[in-house]
Amino acid sequence: MQNQALLSVSGKAEDLRTYRLTQQVGMWKEAPEALAKKTANNFLQDMLGADSKNYRYSFKNDSIEYQRYYNELPVMNDTIRISVNQAGRIVYYSKEAMKKHELASFPDGKTAVSVEKAKKEMEANIKLNYLQQFPVNRDRASGKVTQTKPLLEYTMSVSTPQLGQPSSVGWYIEGTSGKIAYSTGKNGLDYDRRKEEQAFAFQPPESYSIVTSKEEAKKLLQKEFGVSVESFKYTEYDNRDPQSNQVRKNYIWTDNSEKRYEVETDKQSGRVMGLGMPRQGSQVTIKRAEAEKVALEMLVKYIDPAVKEVQLAEVVEPGAATPVASGNWGFEFFMSKDGIPVLDKRPNEAYIVTVDPSTGKANGFENRRETDEHVELPDATSVISKEQAVEQYLRAMPLQLVYLLKNEDNEWLDRPILAYIPWSHDENAGKLLHIDALTGEIVKEPY
Repeated sequence: MQNQALLSVSGKAEDLRTYRLTQQVGMWKEAPEALAKKTANNFLQDMLGADSKNYRYSFKNDSIEYQRYYNELPVMNDTIRISVNQAGRIVYYSKEAMKKHELASFPDGKTAVSVEKAKKEMEANIKLNYLQQFPVNRDRASGKVTQTKPLLEYTMSVSTPQLGQPSSVGWYIEGTSGKIAYSTGKNGLDYDRRKEEQAFAFQPPESYSIVTSKEEAKKLLQKEFGVSVESFKYTEYDNRDPQSNQVRKNYIWTDNSEKRYEVETDKQSGRVMGLGMPRQGSQVTIKRAEAEKVALEMLVKYIDPAVKEVQLAEVVEPGAATPVASGNWGFEFFMSKDGIPVLDKRPNEAYIVTVDPSTGKANGFENRRETDEHVELPDATSVISKEQAVEQYLRAMPLQLVYLLKNEDNEWLDRPILAYIPWSHDENAGKLLHIDALTGEIVKEPY
């Protein structure tokens, strides 16, 4: 097979951003660590010349990562990754930073607040979070989790799992102000920085709403939205949900304007997992308080029967409809227990309800849970203190003063800023780390 090199170059011709060498399927094997490091180091020097001295070896996973340093401080968002195969050939190279910053634009590290002040900010913001299915064992061959348990953890960010090196910037403490900044997480969840932790308790339905046929789906749309879809174009299909691995059945009607009316069910049980209708009109006349009340009224009809409390994970403001957004009010919910978020395996919303901003009526529901299993969760009355939790956190992930080239929303900054971020020890590189809120123990997810 003839090898092909795929190149991507930006800026000047010599400023290589990415390089990938395609290989025959099944032929890829990594080089031994010593060979990989030696080959990568030589390649780095060839690519960057004298500037290569500003990059330090960070860690090796499936590739070798180098981190830029300036004034003895890491420059985040300026990393280089290099992969070497068993033949000693460079098969992948990538450079993250989009532009070079003038040295004069880097602030003096001495202007940062003290580590003690940053620690106090952590104590003010660390919070509790339930994981229903914390993985205890994982089959090495298949990668599948074979045993789980519930975990009550302390975390700095509910929306972003804490990963050891490469250090996460899901949250950081701004170096000069000493104030915490949060990203919205991988799923756009604005839970942490909104600090809106109000829980909503209610009496859930005694059983699921069940739909097992086209006719039953039509009746549900008529009952819920007052719409007859009899004359609309009909289609149905099965879809495997990538998060839960459930097979879902979709009943869809499309009107003359290509607008969809839909019911989604779990194919095996028939329980309603979602339903929706188009937005009516283009005006935004409904305020949040009214829309939120309507959303909760909709949620209680279709929520899992064992769930008696939720809290908001995200609120999507209404606006003009676009090809990729309806413009509806969107209310995304975590499950909750005693005011503490309850997550499945990852920080995803459990339920989404949309409300038409023109009519003030709910026009959509979606069950995003990864499982319908309900787990007995540990009691949160005997947790360690926030001060103890921060001490344990910093044992595994001490605060490191760094330069950031991107802000909390992953946008490139005009000028670098100073920030404190968690920086794990080498043995925790790439591992998901959790603090058991009952014992204070640092626990790692198995590979």
